[in-house]
Amino acid sequence: MTTTRAAITSSAAGTQPAQTGHTESPGQLALLNCPRDFTRFWAHRLSNPANPALIAARRTAQRRGETYGWSHWLAAEVDRGLVILLSQLIPGDRIRYSEIVPLDYRSVDVSRTAEVLAELDLLHDDRPDPLDAWINGKLSTLAPGIAEAVRTWATALRTGQLRTKVHTDGTVRNYLRDVYPHLVAWSADRNHLREITGDDIRGRLPQLAGLERKRTLVALRSLFGFAHRNRITFTNPTAGIKPGIDGARLPRRIPDHQLQRIARASMTPMRRLLVALTAIHAARPMHLQNILLDDVDLPNRRLTIGGHTRHLDDLTHQLLVDYLRHRQSRWPRTSNHHLLLTERRGHDLAPPSTYWLNAEFRAIGATPTQLRMDRQLEEALTHGPDPLHLAAVFGIAENTAVRYARAARQLLETSLEVGS
Repeated sequence: MTTTRAAITSSAAGTQPAQTGHTESPGQLALLNCPRDFTRFWAHRLSNPANPALIAARRTAQRRGETYGWSHWLAAEVDRGLVILLSQLIPGDRIRYSEIVPLDYRSVDVSRTAEVLAELDLLHDDRPDPLDAWINGKLSTLAPGIAEAVRTWATALRTGQLRTKVHTDGTVRNYLRDVYPHLVAWSADRNHLREITGDDIRGRLPQLAGLERKRTLVALRSLFGFAHRNRITFTNPTAGIKPGIDGARLPRRIPDHQLQRIARASMTPMRRLLVALTAIHAARPMHLQNILLDDVDLPNRRLTIGGHTRHLDDLTHQLLVDYLRHRQSRWPRTSNHHLLLTERRGHDLAPPSTYWLNAEFRAIGATPTQLRMDRQLEEALTHGPDPLHLAAVFGIAENTAVRYARAARQLLETSLEVGS
């Protein structure tokens, strides 16, 4: 009875019972399944370095720190978290992720500590699915009948049910993001997908151009194709509508006043390098994320982007030197071989995320596409509208080079007409 009372008291207080004259049987089930409050952990009373789980976790954390180049401060934060969480852990017990989160205010790196626990199968990840929450937020603004059909489609894409292959969460998010504005417009006077016709879809096309048109039509074809196969709708209104890049807009130059704002916003070594790689070398976002240190050849003034080797001009060369010095001082022990590092990626091996890259360009004041288009159009205006030259310089496809050459030719003809 004493042991049971101690278990109840320690569970409510947020810790496992301290060492007493009574012993817990390995794997004993908790009497009350209530969350523990580890913020009340008293180190001088409850620390137990001899706990086997803590010993194993410390070894794992040390190995991960050496592998990923953790800083001294990060390693100390993780160790602090492991001591708090595992000193009184009994065999068979696991730590909920939601129980680790409050330790952030005690200078514990929550995500890295959770990674150590997950590797040892000591973590119960009870976080809600972020994609589910995002989908629910989108669907809440749609007509009930449309929302129900879209939810069924999104669920099938994620799970592979109803004769649908499994898609990644990123693809599901992109599909729903592309069709969402049109579903909102149709929800104003429709209550079900079966009320949407081919004319409704064609009526939305003049608002789209280029890759945006292609992506939206691919997503709409997936949605209505799924609805037709599973008898949610009687017909497929997207049948016969090709997702080609019809009506693609010609590239445009960035106005001078926007270029001045971009220059003023590029105040850090990272942002200055991002602008140079995009506005001078026309690097795409996916290429920026995957540039490795081995792709940089400073002595020979060469840089490989997306498999295409380019000569380094004086400006880019100096910006690379400045950034590499900053990188070395900021993450001296990192094992990540990607050129661009973030606060998180400086302590693992993954490339920078798309979310981070988009946030950086939002702060700069231009999208990577705008900067890349401006640079390629400038090349066509300076050296003549020659598609072969553009394809050789930037490693772009022939049809893309033709578009830029046509846009440059129009601009040159317009300037001649104005001058005459």
